Amino acid sequence: MKINYFILLSLFFLLLSCDDNTTDPIPDPDPATSLYRMGAGVTDIEGNTYKTVIIKVGSTSKAVIEQEWMMQNLKTKKYSDGTEIDLQSFDYCNEDSSTLDSLGLLYTWDAFTHGTTQGACPTGWHVPTLDEYKTLFTGLGGDSIAGMKMKSVNSTYWNNTTLNSNASGFNAHGGGWSSMGMVAHYLNATMFWTATENGESARIIQLNSQSKYAIHQYDCSKDVMNSCRCIKD
Repeated sequence: MKINYFILLSLFFLLLSCDDNTTDPIPDPDPATSLYRMGAGVTDIEGNTYKTVIIKVGSTSKAVIEQEWMMQNLKTKKYSDGTEIDLQSFDYCNEDSSTLDSLGLLYTWDAFTHGTTQGACPTGWHVPTLDEYKTLFTGLGGDSIAGMKMKSVNSTYWNNTTLNSNASGFNAHGGGWSSMGMVAHYLNATMFWTATENGESARIIQLNSQSKYAIHQYDCSKDVMNSCRCIKD
């Protein structure tokens, strides 16, 4: 039987190019100088896999303090018990299903949190609180520069990358948000939900292409659909 080696070779490189969930290529960090190292990853109830990053956020005389975050936005349509998330409670970024792998889904606050600490996160992970995000910002040098260190440098996902360094490996993309069926700030900004609520609103984290800041001073209506990251227990 004759084998077409050209076809086999083409298929080999095609498989190499099909990463499990598209993220930006991030070089292996230097343990002596880097703010982060790669985690083991995590898989949700639907089999979606997420790369994870372990970020240094502080230290004591005895140990380094770290947080492990998803490097990619949540994209599950089910909770960890198999219950389906209400179809009206999530949407695709820019209302475009082709963005799912790279940008994840946008969720309402109730859909993400689901009345529990774990929310829609995989088992062993939970919805981050405002304080957990603030600990991250402090570890990255403060609010005024943390946003720059959290944003991807890939111009596919941001209209402007001049204020992005991704020095933390957090790898945030400009997925925008959705409110009342209208897309807002796609490729210019992103908002992440926190578990911290205030009546009909909840606190969000905003990163945008025109600033180095990590903005966390504002609440957002729980009906708005935002991106979501999970943090390890």
